Amino acid sequence: MPRLNNLPLALQLALLAAGFGVLLALAWQPVPLHWERDPAAVELRLGESSYRLPRERLPWLERWTLEHFESGETNMLATAGSRLDEDLDALFTMAHARVPELADWYYSMAGEYTRLLLPLLVRGGVMEPDHLAERTERLLFGDRLLTEHLDDVRQRVDSIFAAESRATREAWVTQLARELEQDVMILPGEQQGSLNLNPLTARLTGYDSPEFIARLTASGSAGVGAAAGPMIWRTASRRAAATGRAAATRTASRTASRAGTAAAGGALGCAPAGPAALGCALLAGTAAWVGTDWLLLRIDEARNRDDFEAALHAALTASRESLRDELQMHYARASQTRRRVLEAEIEHTFIPAYHMQPRERHSPMP
Repeated sequence: MPRLNNLPLALQLALLAAGFGVLLALAWQPVPLHWERDPAAVELRLGESSYRLPRERLPWLERWTLEHFESGETNMLATAGSRLDEDLDALFTMAHARVPELADWYYSMAGEYTRLLLPLLVRGGVMEPDHLAERTERLLFGDRLLTEHLDDVRQRVDSIFAAESRATREAWVTQLARELEQDVMILPGEQQGSLNLNPLTARLTGYDSPEFIARLTASGSAGVGAAAGPMIWRTASRRAAATGRAAATRTASRTASRAGTAAAGGALGCAPAGPAALGCALLAGTAAWVGTDWLLLRIDEARNRDDFEAALHAALTASRESLRDELQMHYARASQTRRRVLEAEIEHTFIPAYHMQPRERHSPMP
């Protein structure tokens, strides 16, 4: 067998080149590869994009998300409170302006006899026991009950809740995408095992829907404002406490005066009427009773109308403040419930990310 060094130089070079080519081909054989996670990063999905977030920034992202929605709830409650103040101001400004109309009815013969005959009318089923309170509300609040107006107020405040909640969620998505685009690399497509924020976004969208807000705020609000009308009537009918005893004395005096005047008027006016004397006496007595009552009512109005109207204004002011406090507390409770729900959703989304087991980066399979 010829030795290699005895071969011509050209043949030696050819053999060496062939051997080198075989080695090079073997070295470049394809090896199966797969994409593995960076142990120092978390793959994150938002919208149609995937991002690689440094693992040490994961607590920051969760904390920032919680703080963002906490701040949104605070702003939402403040905005809703401002709208509530505006609506209540408009409603009670109208009621204050209608106080003279209620006073006119109170000192009218219709108002007087409604109050006198109400117990009989209630027993007869003609009127409800709360007729005077309802009449007061309708005269003050534009022929509607206060609770009907408050239903409208709640709907408008609910719309503020929904709009502010939606704005908070949209701002979170926008700011988060901007933050991620500045700091991390965008990956093509969705990576298996990534922290997917899209389900969280979808659930948050449900929590700012008008239907969810309506269910949330309707809980425990059915009785708000129901006691305001009776309270206004009771305050107004008592008028000022300082004149209570005088009012009772006037009532007794008026009743006695009516009876005496009616009897005297009937006897004097119908003495010569013969067989019709009884009927004449009844008619004359009734006329004298009504006339006397009208005169005494005018005297009562001249003496006490200012006190009556002042008591009405004071009752309206107190009702407005009481309703505001009650509705503010109601919406604060609703907001607190939303905060707990959102916090649970956010924590439920982020907790699994802390337990993701990182694998080796882009490496050949064994």
